[in-house]
Amino acid sequence: MIQDITLPSFGSSVGEATVVEWLVEPGSAVSAGQLIAEIETDKAMAELEAPADGVIESIEVAAGSEGVEVGSVLARLRTAGEAEPPTEETATTPAPPERPESPAPGALASQVQTPPAVHADSERTLASPYARKLARENDLELAGLPGSGPGGRIVSRDLEELASTAAPTDVLAQYGFAPDSYRLEPLSRMRRAIAQGLTQSNRDIPHFSLTVDLDLAAVLAHRAAWPGDKPPSINDYLLWACARALLDVPAANTSWTEDGIAWHAQANVAVAVALEDGLVTPVIHDAGSLTLEAMALASRDAVNKARSGALKTRDLQGATFTVSNLGMMGIRSFNSILSAPQSCILSVGVAEERAVVRGGELAVATQVTVTLTCDHRAVDGAVGARYLQALAARLDAPGD
Repeated sequence: MIQDITLPSFGSSVGEATVVEWLVEPGSAVSAGQLIAEIETDKAMAELEAPADGVIESIEVAAGSEGVEVGSVLARLRTAGEAEPPTEETATTPAPPERPESPAPGALASQVQTPPAVHADSERTLASPYARKLARENDLELAGLPGSGPGGRIVSRDLEELASTAAPTDVLAQYGFAPDSYRLEPLSRMRRAIAQGLTQSNRDIPHFSLTVDLDLAAVLAHRAAWPGDKPPSINDYLLWACARALLDVPAANTSWTEDGIAWHAQANVAVAVALEDGLVTPVIHDAGSLTLEAMALASRDAVNKARSGALKTRDLQGATFTVSNLGMMGIRSFNSILSAPQSCILSVGVAEERAVVRGGELAVATQVTVTLTCDHRAVDGAVGARYLQALAARLDAPGD
């Protein structure tokens, strides 16, 4: 039986990717779980695995192809037991297009004022597929443009050079800014994807937020008594408590769909990690089953992978809840925008000593302000409130 190998989803804000390199070719025998290709998204590098044992029947998308949409058929697999030698037609992989390193679609249009004045048919000009894609999106003519690729082929860097030598468009003129009063930096693929995903979420999902102050006395005492020399961080305690609270209040660990509300069997917690060019959210899978020590190791590994660009497909998929912590930057409280299809995201502020009143007396307590943002279609206010109560209870008994 022939099985399609499709481009998987790498997160709610990722709709397309680049096939960087094939690690197999038509006729290669593969086993389930074997790495067969490298994929690049706006978020990270990812690896494509064989879904079953068999033989690669054909490769449908050549290495270097840009803008491949999620769900597209990348290759076809003849499953084990029915493998046949590839034909001469399927044994030949299409010549890979040049792999670009270029600005996101639309970026060139914001930099180029006037396309080259040429009259030849640009479709008959030798150019890479991605260069043609950029030219179409930015209303540029390829004909007459000198190419720096093999045989004079026009590649993406030639369009970048054209953009860099052209006068910038006065994109902020309507606000009174002169063209020479600012520097226009093209949007990266990651920044454009983040903007599109968050705009869609903020527009389409009815949000509401709940805010509480959580006491960290028990956490600090537990941490001080930690037997090792590397106790979990306060953020690790919060991640552990968030995951356990999702098991306590399963209604918060859900996703809205048009066919019904999905109740997730596991608590998979994503951790927001800030990078130079944007934000990634690696996922700690089955976080509700982890001990504090295991959570600390998983959290550290997720952050290190994100910052080193080593995140893989599984690291970015399957989150049922997200934690975003800006406490290390001194932020006391903030609201986050949901990442579909998750129903909740928790925003964590700084842990600090505050004056509180207990039994009519002033006292000092270490507290942290957290804000739970919810998708009102799946989670009601009472459910969100119960989740925050469960979170507070878990922090009052860390490690239990």
